[in-house]
Amino acid sequence: MEKYMSNLEKALGLARGCYQRSVLTGEASLSGAELKGEARRWSAKYRVSRLNLISRLKVNNIPFKVVGGTPKTGVSRLVVL
Repeated sequence: MEKYMSNLEKALGLARGCYQRSVLTGEASLSGAELKGEARRWSAKYRVSRLNLISRLKVNNIPFKVVGGTPKTGVSRLVVL
């Protein structure tokens, strides 16, 4: 019998690397606002990583929504439902 997995557990299984797991757990924002120093220079790569994660969530029918974020701050989080 297959073990029941929550949507978050399924999503974490699709994450590639600790940054994508951080996005799923809410430690990292979708905007990349928390990136500092050397990581900020690579912000375009982090953006691609976030988009790839979202694409995998959609392909696997894992429901999620984007919460927060204002025009002023731009900080938003991805929440798996």
